[in-house]
Amino acid sequence: MSMIRTTSQPSRPGYRITPTILNKWTELVNADRDWETYYGSADEPSISSEDYYAKKVRELLDTINREPFTSEAASRGTALNELVDCIVDNRKQRDDMTVQRIYSESEALNDQRVVALRASLDGFSFRFDIGLVRSLAEYFKGAICQYRCEAVMDTEFGPVILYGDADYILRDVVYDLKSTSKYTAYGKFEEGWQKDLYPWALIESGEMEGITGFEYTIVPLSGGTSSSPLITGEIKSEWYDYSHGMATRRLRQVLEAFLPWLEDHRSYIFHPRIFNQE
Repeated sequence: MSMIRTTSQPSRPGYRITPTILNKWTELVNADRDWETYYGSADEPSISSEDYYAKKVRELLDTINREPFTSEAASRGTALNELVDCIVDNRKQRDDMTVQRIYSESEALNDQRVVALRASLDGFSFRFDIGLVRSLAEYFKGAICQYRCEAVMDTEFGPVILYGDADYILRDVVYDLKSTSKYTAYGKFEEGWQKDLYPWALIESGEMEGITGFEYTIVPLSGGTSSSPLITGEIKSEWYDYSHGMATRRLRQVLEAFLPWLEDHRSYIFHPRIFNQE
């Protein structure tokens, strides 16, 4: 192991880590379990356990190295989130996304009404049901959108900056909006680190005195196909009570497991941000 432990902590934090990186690390740690769950019962698995583990290593390194990544599902979620933010914040959309209103004319009333919003992002075009967008905007009415949470945690290996952007903060609750194509049971996002990191950073930085809980606001989406282009869905949620002491222990534990691996793989990492070097 290449990491050297010291008794004195450096004044400058040696790492900058997001919940997304910790999520990818957790997927790697649980690779054998997840392979068994998804592939183990097949007579001829489409991927071996060794290849699945290697895939998770690559995904973690790509996340750390900030490799460009585009997928229709990810862009769809980003576009939906941005539409909601624009209504909540009463602002125009980001520069790289175009939005077009789609109208339906009522013959009885001889008027037009908006039925959908077409959002184009990353080369993809999505047609969102206006009812869904407005319902989400009403759900988060009055919230602070895309708020940077950041604080320093002391670990056995020195101080670490934990940071990320919380989707919404409303009173004493932090929210993370998740769109998904499939949602079968409560607990899908239980292993995500947003629910620990964002509230912890907000309290440790002194920006909030206390946080009641964290909610993953989940929207299983349907549509978006050539035969059914309108994307719609219903709002579901996963609620997690927040304990600052428990979050502190969990975060320190995962960091002290992850940092030795990170140092052992330093030669594979070329983006300097995780080592707090820009």
